[in-house]
Amino acid sequence: MNPSISRTSAQVSAQVISVLYDDGINVEKTRQVLKSVEFLPLSREAVLTRLGLSNHYKNYTKLLFPLIEKGLLLFTSPGSLTSRNQQYKITLHGLILLRILELSEK
Repeated sequence: MNPSISRTSAQVSAQVISVLYDDGINVEKTRQVLKSVEFLPLSREAVLTRLGLSNHYKNYTKLLFPLIEKGLLLFTSPGSLTSRNQQYKITLHGLILLRILELSEK
């Protein structure tokens, strides 16, 4: 890879991670959540279970809800937010962030 592109990529990654930290968002948990819904939508319980957490409202408000507010996750049924069939899927912005986080690990 071109050194200037690599340097720019590292700078962008650092800026994105800095913004997440400033907002009090756990970067590693964010990466895990986005990775879990990368290919298909999952329920709240399925996402939290993949992270080794209980399906408790507090875990939802700390991990999933901030990602929804930031436009990184979407509801599959936005008209019925409390539906037991509600699932979460990644947005284009979420997918871009996931790629940035994955690149920053290398």
